[in-house]
Amino acid sequence: MRFTFSLSLFLALASGTANAQEAPASKCVVVFSQGSNMSPSDPQVNRMWNRLNDSFGQFVSAELKGAGQRVIEMPHPVEATDIAANMRRLLKKAQQEGCNLIVSTSMYADQQTHQFMSTLRINPITAERREFPAGTNYAIAQETFKKEQADPLTKETLDRLVASDIAKSLVGDYLNATK
Repeated sequence: MRFTFSLSLFLALASGTANAQEAPASKCVVVFSQGSNMSPSDPQVNRMWNRLNDSFGQFVSAELKGAGQRVIEMPHPVEATDIAANMRRLLKKAQQEGCNLIVSTSMYADQQTHQFMSTLRINPITAERREFPAGTNYAIAQETFKKEQADPLTKETLDRLVASDIAKSLVGDYLNATK
């Protein structure tokens, strides 16, 4: 079962704030990696999704570092389903580090379309004029880039998928789009 507590849903709801100013113009990105296939009854399944998404986030981070960006990694387990708490931690870390982008990564099984999805989303961070209860004055702006790779959800496909290759392709598309 696929739960819809993903960061991308929260980012869509939280974007487009009034009174926004630009966040610090740095080459710092927060790579937020989290899957969305949480099993309430099978910790082994959760560990598998966590390992996969942590690895994918690390590969994305390595590609961004190779492009000269300073990267702060923030992997979140699939069990971390409190979107508001995740967002507070994410924005607080971004403000502490002076980052201006969130790179959201996820690999998951979409049971409705029978596809294995790999996603990369980019959201700028803006500075707000008022203080939020989260202890940060950062907010998330609208998504500026989104790339997904869909593969058939079969054992054969899963056996041949290489997370590092997918990360290289998705980050390469992002970097080419921002030249």
